[in-house]
Amino acid sequence: MLLRSDKIILAGLVFAAILGGTIFVLERRQAPNIASRFAGEAQNAISENQDNVQAGSLFAYDEAGASAGNVAQDYLAKQKAPEEDLGYEEVGQQQPTSSVAGISIDQIASRDDPSWGISGAKVTIVAFSDFFCPYCAEFALTILPQIKNQYGNKIRFIFRDLPNEAAHPGSTLAHQAGECAHAQGKFWEMHDKLFANSAELNESNIKLLAKNVGLDFAKFNACLASGEKMPEVQADLQDGLSAGVVSTPTLFVNNQKIEGLASFSEISGIIDGELKNGQN
Repeated sequence: MLLRSDKIILAGLVFAAILGGTIFVLERRQAPNIASRFAGEAQNAISENQDNVQAGSLFAYDEAGASAGNVAQDYLAKQKAPEEDLGYEEVGQQQPTSSVAGISIDQIASRDDPSWGISGAKVTIVAFSDFFCPYCAEFALTILPQIKNQYGNKIRFIFRDLPNEAAHPGSTLAHQAGECAHAQGKFWEMHDKLFANSAELNESNIKLLAKNVGLDFAKFNACLASGEKMPEVQADLQDGLSAGVVSTPTLFVNNQKIEGLASFSEISGIIDGELKNGQN
């Protein structure tokens, strides 16, 4: 038989257990609110981590606010509304066409523009691209490395500027920056950084990227400030328009024109066909 004092102690223990369970349940109920608030502050987190962007690494966040750095193509993909995802960006008001009569690869395969591959290759690819275009960024960051890995010793790849200033103010400056980097022999390093950060490009960030790739900053800054590369950018743009380029990205694989973002398998199929024809 329990004494009165024992009953009091037992009652106290039961009350403490109930109170502890209640606190635990309340804390569990509060957790979703904390997570929800964190998710709502994800955009603020992006803004607070601009140093990662400026250092050359796009710092993206998923819906839960978790870090997902160095996934530029995923971030850029989110900028394209599914209902508007045509696979290209239009240049001007013209609609894309499948071919342009009378244009040959020799007319647009310039020798002074950035390129890689072998001289005298049986297949030459000329790409007209815009550093601000998300489809161009996706091509540059995901598909072009596959092309280089598989065909780097068989083809020649040439990059040409086609800034869409009307749609993307500041694009022309980014392309001048690319040409200034080319003058120092570091175009492809700058190419990758510009595309990886195309959602965040402005004059200040472009200059930080130039430092990040190891350019002589005094020379780069003087080149950009003088506008000395503007004629080169404008010449590329005019050549592209004359060749019937009305959207970015646009590739010419020898004389075959590919408009919009094509898959690696589509492009490699054309390259393989051209290599085979070149052996005949």
